[in-house]
Amino acid sequence: MAATRPGIFLGGLRLLLANKRTLLWSYLALLFVGLVGGGSTHARFGPFLDHSLAAQKLAGSLDLAYYGELYMHANEHDPGTGPVTAGLTLLSVLLSFFFAAGFVYVFLTGEKPRLAVVLGRGVDYFWRFFRLLLFAAIIGGPILGVLGWLRTIYLTSADEKFVEAAYDLRSVATLVVLLLVAVALRLWFDLAEVYVVKLGIAGDRRVRKSLGPSLRLLRRNFFRAFSSYFAAGTLGWLAFVLFLWIWVGGQASHLVVLVFLWSQVALAFLLASRIWQRGIVTALVLAEPLPVVIEFPAVIAEAETIDSQFAEPATGKVVEIVEVAAETVVIETVVLEAEAAEAKPTDPDAEPSEEPLQ
Repeated sequence: MAATRPGIFLGGLRLLLANKRTLLWSYLALLFVGLVGGGSTHARFGPFLDHSLAAQKLAGSLDLAYYGELYMHANEHDPGTGPVTAGLTLLSVLLSFFFAAGFVYVFLTGEKPRLAVVLGRGVDYFWRFFRLLLFAAIIGGPILGVLGWLRTIYLTSADEKFVEAAYDLRSVATLVVLLLVAVALRLWFDLAEVYVVKLGIAGDRRVRKSLGPSLRLLRRNFFRAFSSYFAAGTLGWLAFVLFLWIWVGGQASHLVVLVFLWSQVALAFLLASRIWQRGIVTALVLAEPLPVVIEFPAVIAEAETIDSQFAEPATGKVVEIVEVAAETVVIETVVLEAEAAEAKPTDPDAEPSEEPLQ
């Protein structure tokens, strides 16, 4: 069984490293969206920063309070840029759909991650992924909504009994539980995306058929799947925070080129961790042994011939399981019990038997 349960954490990393261009394509696409959105950002923030001493607060150490105030007044001078920002956000979401389907297809089939292949598969599976997103909203929305409502009720009650640190601890603990449930739901639907692509390769376009198998696979492998998935995401966020800390600690925010490079490296780590997570769920699906029923037409035809000759029903079934590589092949054969009269050599001088014929 060790051969059929490889380490999916490193398996997902190997898929990422073997298809490094997936990271390149996703980074370039999001960089394009960011550069296009730079004009909208300049129109929103420019009036506050051009020829103003207030812009000095953005140099040196990071002033989060000033950034918050800046965003509060962002649309006062150019309110028309709000829809542009919303449109760019929607475009980034659509691009993530295209690339997600293409990446999963490349991971499953082993095809080279050419841009034409990634975008082509993204177009093929776009509406199926969109329908799966609707299923995720229908299923995950009420679950997270109910949990959030219960958390609000609990914190309201705790506010009357606890103060300061005790209340803050309960608030953080309940928030962590809510986020872990959200991560588990996301893991489930990432697995469902892999099954959608796998079914599509087999010619099945039904999205709902991906929910049951992905849920059963997650239930059988929950600990190793969740721990690997969570660890990959955590490493990406830790790298992002590390580069953010270098930026803040170095007090180099007035150096535009250096800040840009640090931010791109941090975002690249976030993208890599997300693709790593998709590699983990794909590795889990690939490692799952699937039963394959093999039929032998010649054996079946011979069994039907014997059955028609002796008119005896099938009375038993023998199931043989053969381990072949990483898959389990199930071979089913039907055993027919039919008794034929045995031909006995007869002596011409012998007297006929007095026993009645059976």
